[in-house]
Parts: sequence; C-alpha cells; structure tokens
Amino acid sequence: MPSRRRHRRKADVGAPAEPTPRLVQTSSDAQALARELLSEERERPVVVLSVPRDHESSHIDAERVAREVGELADVVVLASQDAAWGLSRRLPDGSQVYGGAGRVYPVGAAWTLAPHLAPLTRAYSAEDTETATRQLVSDALAVVGRERADVPPAPEHRTAWGTVAQLVAPSRALVSLDDGQMASVMAELTVAGVPIEGIVAVGQRVEGRHDPDSRLLDLRDSLVATPVAVASLARGDVVPVRVEDVADDEVRVLLHPTLARTVPRERVTSNPADSLRSLFSVGEVVAARVAWIEHGLPQLRLDDVDDDDPVVPAPSLLPWGPPWLTLPAPPVGWVEGRADDGVPGVGVAPGVGVAPGAVVEGEGEPEPERASVPERAARGAARTLSLTVDALRAALSRESDRLQASERERDEATQRARDLEARLAAADEELQAMRTRLRNQTQQLNKERDARTADRRSARGGRTEFVPDAVPAFLDVEEQLRFEVYVAWAERIPASDKAERPLPGEWRVGPRFLSSLDGIEGVSRDKVAAVVVEVLTGLAKDLPGRDLHRLRTKEAGNAPYVTREDGAVAWRAALQRETPSARRLHYWELPGGVIELSRVVAHDDTEP
Repeated sequence: MPSRRRHRRKADVGAPAEPTPRLVQTSSDAQALARELLSEERERPVVVLSVPRDHESSHIDAERVAREVGELADVVVLASQDAAWGLSRRLPDGSQVYGGAGRVYPVGAAWTLAPHLAPLTRAYSAEDTETATRQLVSDALAVVGRERADVPPAPEHRTAWGTVAQLVAPSRALVSLDDGQMASVMAELTVAGVPIEGIVAVGQRVEGRHDPDSRLLDLRDSLVATPVAVASLARGDVVPVRVEDVADDEVRVLLHPTLARTVPRERVTSNPADSLRSLFSVGEVVAARVAWIEHGLPQLRLDDVDDDDPVVPAPSLLPWGPPWLTLPAPPVGWVEGRADDGVPGVGVAPGVGVAPGAVVEGEGEPEPERASVPERAARGAARTLSLTVDALRAALSRESDRLQASERERDEATQRARDLEARLAAADEELQAMRTRLRNQTQQLNKERDARTADRRSARGGRTEFVPDAVPAFLDVEEQLRFEVYVAWAERIPASDKAERPLPGEWRVGPRFLSSLDGIEGVSRDKVAAVVVEVLTGLAKDLPGRDLHRLRTKEAGNAPYVTREDGAVAWRAALQRETPSARRLHYWELPGGVIELSRVVAHDDTEP
C-alpha cells in the first residue's frame, strides 16, 4: 500500500477530487481491512460504516462523512453482511461495527485494549441519519484532534486572515478569507471538548494557518494563553465553570479548558451531611465565585453564590471571541420549591412413499383391487401433489406471518429504543435541574443555619465566639479550653447522635498544647475545638477532609511510626486544606484509647 502523510493528502494537479468512501464487499476484502486497522504502521484514522441487514446503504450518510473528514481520515463502508461479519470475526471483542453503526479507529493499537478510544455511533433508521452523521463526523474530528494536539501547524501553510461567516453546529465554522477563498474551522481540531459556538462567533475576525488542500484554517497559534484569558477575573466575581469530576470531599471544575480548579468540601457546603455527588454531575455548567487570586490564577468556591448575583462572562479562547461557557437557562416552568431463525422444513405430505393399497390416515379404505395399477398410480400421484402444494402454501403463509411479526417487533424495538433515549435525555435534564434546586436550597439552608447560630451566640453574649478580645468564661486556660470543646460538641453533634458519640470522660491536654494554640495564627479557636470534638468522638476517622494518619519519624513512606516510651502513638489531623501553610492538629493516643492533645502546628511542622 502506498505511503501516506498523516492527516493530509497531496493534491493532484488541477482541481482536487472530492473524497469518496471506499466500499468493502467481500469477506476477503474485510480480512484485508482488519489487517489495515490492526497495523501499527497505519498513519491515518479510519472511519468504518456498516449497512443494516436488508438495506442497500447505511443510515449514516457515508458521502457526507467522506466530504467532511476525507482529507483527514479514510472512510470505508462495509457494503454487505459478509463484509461486516468478516471484519467482526477478526477484531477484538467490543471493537466491532455492524448493524448500521459507524466507528472511528484511531492510529496505533491502544483501542484494541480500550475500545472506548474507538468511538461508536449507532443509527437505527433513516430518522437518525442527520444526528448520527453529525456525531460520527464529530467523533472522527475529535480523534484527529487528539493525534494532532502536540503537532504544530505545517510550516508551508501560510498565515491567513478572515471573518467567520457561519456556524455549523456542533463542530464547524465557515470563514471567508480576505483573499476571497472559503475555509473551515473545526472545533475538535482547535480546542478539544468545546463546541464551535464556544470558540468563534459570526462576524469575528480570526487569524490562522490555511491548508489549501483540506481547506482548513488552523487557529491554534491564535489561542489566548490561559493566564491571559483569566487575568480579567477579580476576587468576588461569579463566573460559569464546567464540572469535570465529583468526589466525596471535593469537586473538580474547569474555569478554562486548560485550567482545572479543585474546590474542597468546605468551600462547597458547610453541612457535613451533604453529599457532593447529589449536588453536582459531571459535564454540568454551574456558577462559581472567585475566592482569591493565587500566583495569578483564581481559586474558586461554590457555596457563596446567589441566584441574583451578576455573572461575568467566561474567558474567551481567541481574541474577540465568545465566552467558552454560558450558564444554561432554567428549565421551562421551574419554580423554586426465541423463535427459531431458520425456515422450518416442510414435512412429507400424506401418501408420499406409501405402498399401493395401504391405508393412509384420513384417506379411507385401500383402493379397490379392480382398479388398474396405472390408474391407482395416477390418482395417488395427483393426490400427493395436491397435498404437497397445500402444505407448502400453509408453510409459506406461516413464514409470511412470522416475517411480518418480526418486522413489527423490529419496528417496535426501534421505537422503544428511541423512546428510552428520549426519556433518558429528559431524565438527565430533570436530574440536573433537581441538583441545581437542591444545591440552591442547601446553600440557602446553610446560610439560614449559620445566621441562627450567629444569633444564638450573640444572645449568649459572645461566650461561644472565642476571639482574642472576648471575655473568657474561666480564668484557668485549660478549663476554658475544655468549656470550648464541650460547647463545640453540643453544637456539632446532633441530639439524636449524642448517645452514640459522647464526649469521653477522660481526655488530656498536653504540656505544649495551650501555648501552641496561643501562638498559631490563621485558624480560629472555634475550628480547633470543632476538630478536637471530631477526634474525641471518633468522627474524624470517617471524614476524608481530616486526612487523619499516624505520624512517622521521617517523610519516607516506609519510615517507622512515632511512639512514646509509655506506648502512646502520635496522630495528625488536618484543620485546614487548600490554604497556604494549612494548620494541623497533633495528638497522642494512649494505650486504652485516651486522647492527649499535643500541639497545633503549620503544615510543614512534623514534630509530635
């Protein structure tokens, strides 16, 4: 097979021919295609389309796919069932394509071990042609885009300016170049995972490298650097972000396609009972507030956003471009508050092969002996032929009924599949809406709870708001600490859980604990008291945010644990996370389980 340059072909002299799909008809041709797909020397992605049984063409528009991506990938159509099954038998499980579907096979062999790297698009009928064709084109361009991510534009492609004339959702824009030519911008080849309307807008001026062979305009050199794109965001701004991942104790969001921000639980909700997985879903676009700027990049929080807060536009990816993200509009009407596959054979008709003069069931008495042998033979043959024809007609009628029933079942199954997909899409939309409502209600309830707590503390004369200027309840500093811990336990542990998580009758304050508490800055005594309650009641072991672990003599993972001569074991719990010099609580667990508070330290202080 002649060598081909990756992702482009050399144009012939004169007008280049429009790319067309390659047809594979026979099992032997399919075997050759399988060798091509499995070869690690292949230089271009291959888009393979299949034809449904009893159809002459695929429900996916193969000609259009070839026009859209033929300069970047090979397009092949399995034009017969022999070809489809011949290819399927030679590909790894989970990576086949048949029954009217289409699949994109990247270069290399990684997809043979991870079939999801070769994306599959299904089409059940002609009604799916438009959607499935667009999806397959988008998948092909995404595969090409991943392979081109680290490949700079070819130096022979000249720089060209133009104006965006039209958007063809979800992945293409038409650009009128200043020299009168038309070029295309592909979203997947520009920024992965962002639709075209998040990259360019109609009327926008753009600059890129123009490939006259593929008529593509490469805008990657014009992309705004990430620090520059987010430089306009200031502390307090509310901006759209996209959820990338949700864990038990943190949410990972994209402020920019290349800038992920991790928001810990304490900047999402103040209620430890809230489930982050029930509040957020991957791919959802939500509003976040800029909490502070660190090294020129914003840090975010998700618990301090109200519905009526003004939202600043998300960063643009190109000069003069649109925001790459927009918040979705609220949902309409949203108010707060086995049959055998083979053809059955035809049985032997009555009378066939029966000796003359014998009784045939249902045929009465034997032929009289006075009839001549030729007469008897003629009448028997006629009767046999008539019965055989009747049996064949009955079998044909049964098969016709079965075929019609099978077609009805197929149509019903296709409709059920469409209905299920529609219901799934509606359920996903409703789930996101419910999560949005739940998140808003949770934030409102947390604010109301915090306000009530502040009111109660104010009513008690500030005795539980332990700030340096507050009047202590006890002159003895250890008694004051024990009082603060008791109040924190009373407020932190619900009434229904107090019997299960009582404050232990004995716990100790180490000789250096009170001095370390007075000398540390950046963390309130309320926070220290709350974490001490979690340690004393065993709650800290169940909270990932506490990062509870035993201290070691060195930072190495195999270093021995820190212990005392009396057998006490040193432990370390996080008071803060995601803040400079985050504070930690060190304590000893004595034989028998008694807790002795040791010190409050900065993150880098590992001394017990």
